[in-house]
Amino acid sequence: MALMTASTIARADVDAADYFDGNCWGWATCADATGTAYTINGGMSAEQPRTVILTTNGGDNASAIQTAISQYDIIVLDGSAGEFTISAQMVISNVSGKTIVGRNGAVLATEFYLTADDIAYLKQQGLESLSSTDQYTGTLPDGTTVTCDKRAFFTKKAMMELQYQKTGVYSLPNKAGIFQFNESCENIIVRNLTLQGPGAVDIDGVDLIYDAYANHLWVDHCTFIDSQDGALDTRGSFNTYTWNHFYYTDRTYSHAYTCGMGWVSNHSTTLYATWGYNIWGAGCNRRLPQADDCYLHLINNYHNCPGNSVGMTLNSYATALVEGNYAASGVNSPLTGSGEYRYIYARNNSFSYTSTSTSVTMPYEYATPISYVLVPQVLTAAHGAGATLDDCFMPLGYNKLSDETFGFDETECSALVGSVVQLPMRNLVGATYTLSTTDAKVVALTSSGTAVAVGEGTAQVIATVNDALYGEYTATVTVNVKKAGAYVSYKKWNFTSFSSATLSNLAADASWTADGSNYTYGSTLSTATLTANGTAIAEADGLLFSSPSGKFVIYGSGRIRMNKAGSAIVIPSLLKDDKVYVTWKSANSSDQRGFTTQNLSNASMLTGGDVTTASGLVLADGDVTLTVTNGIYVSSIEVQRQESTGIDQLHSAAGSAEGVCDLLGRRVVSDNIGLLVQGYRVVLVR
Repeated sequence: MALMTASTIARADVDAADYFDGNCWGWATCADATGTAYTINGGMSAEQPRTVILTTNGGDNASAIQTAISQYDIIVLDGSAGEFTISAQMVISNVSGKTIVGRNGAVLATEFYLTADDIAYLKQQGLESLSSTDQYTGTLPDGTTVTCDKRAFFTKKAMMELQYQKTGVYSLPNKAGIFQFNESCENIIVRNLTLQGPGAVDIDGVDLIYDAYANHLWVDHCTFIDSQDGALDTRGSFNTYTWNHFYYTDRTYSHAYTCGMGWVSNHSTTLYATWGYNIWGAGCNRRLPQADDCYLHLINNYHNCPGNSVGMTLNSYATALVEGNYAASGVNSPLTGSGEYRYIYARNNSFSYTSTSTSVTMPYEYATPISYVLVPQVLTAAHGAGATLDDCFMPLGYNKLSDETFGFDETECSALVGSVVQLPMRNLVGATYTLSTTDAKVVALTSSGTAVAVGEGTAQVIATVNDALYGEYTATVTVNVKKAGAYVSYKKWNFTSFSSATLSNLAADASWTADGSNYTYGSTLSTATLTANGTAIAEADGLLFSSPSGKFVIYGSGRIRMNKAGSAIVIPSLLKDDKVYVTWKSANSSDQRGFTTQNLSNASMLTGGDVTTASGLVLADGDVTLTVTNGIYVSSIEVQRQESTGIDQLHSAAGSAEGVCDLLGRRVVSDNIGLLVQGYRVVLVR
């Protein structure tokens, strides 16, 4: 029983900002059980972090988000255009050093959800009277034979019948989750997101976030609503979960089992996790959290779910320090558990519990716990648990004030007259800042706040950063503006027609399957040159393509089709400030489809059913990658490059006295002309 109710708390003007420093702590910062330090910094682990900002595309956003996670270090999900709809749980593999963060009220919502009619139908079946422990083997309406507990089996059967009434197909909508992080993932930060599920229903569904053996995961200031199965389930280790809010609405039918962890085979592994400053709110019934085979720290959490079944459930092979937690009046069994080898040390909580161990310690440093009396007030304050971070909190997983986290990557940059200045900002996405200029005749500011190079010369651009925690700070970068040479076409790939030689080679090559005048490549393309009958396809020569088997098509009538998200086109060896033009259309006129990009000023290019041409500037010497968001038709790609206007300076590409040089920082446009420095002489080579 709770010893004190929230109504007895007496302290005015408490804000969670007084207790939140924005840095990760706990088991996620430990490399092993002894507390050896591990740096969890998400996308800031990259030497030059790349940030992308996504808004909803109005349809299924799962593919675009997965692509962004594969290509960028910091993925900002901006809710200003509406919620992100997710059709199936996004499985994330083979990534490390990522930050996924929300701003402007970002919501990720599952496409499927339980309606009031669905829940009424389920209640009519009397499923709650069935056992949830006795095993049952039966055949579902789709012909599948399964063994599970009796209640789960007949719930699955009822859900399939519901789906048949709606669609004419017996199906089970058990993919309604958001993220799954596989064991190949590490150093991942997820912050400031609202994850909206379909409502709890016992059909062996999926979780809003499932840590499938990933390590060093920090989930902070997120809101979890109506998870189908678990809200945040864990089989990974060395994780920290802080300032999150879990609850359910009237979408939920049953099985509101919120946070489970462990389930280790033969007790072969111990999982390490910290749960701090979280709220288990309305509708949470069990697993607040539930754990076995775990070493846990449960500190300053708030159970505000009166009428629940049980709260924190620490079972076999669990070791835990439970301190400063608060259970509201009416919460049943705030701390319980059973099984062997349980070492639980509870202190300074609002409820009574007889510890099974005289001491449990943590190998890491952490702030003095809040008195349990203050927990409800602090966790429900303006910046408390849930997706409550303001932009001023810099929600990028790295809230430390230093030269590395504020300001610019570099103190000086260059721009061409007439271009938008690509300021080398570091970590200002998510903070509130304004720009000013010392010379508006060189660098001017638009009404939207961007900087534009308008005249030759040098100017300073100052970013004034406003942060509620740290106050106001400034950072300055010097911008050198020079006049651009005229742009001329450097290379163009035209897919609106294919030569008779190309079509003949396609027809003669068994790797390409013909369908009339169309040819589908039957194998996987992995950053490869297009060939047919042993010859490079002239219309695409110089480009590299990636595509799954059977998803790349050449239309003899003129265009190429890339019919799978994640397919890519690589344009190799471009120069900074080259212009890239792409002409394409969506293969589905109702969808906005196109590309996300690497090394291009446009982070994404999207269009519907109309043919569209978009362009972007190359950000740095190197390859440009265009990654397909979903099925598209590509008509052409063109690269334009500035003409050189004279020998202003010579650059040795090899960094020595002898090497390939260029003019004005630009290579000579023609492919077969170059400059060499040989024995301190400039040699023109044709």
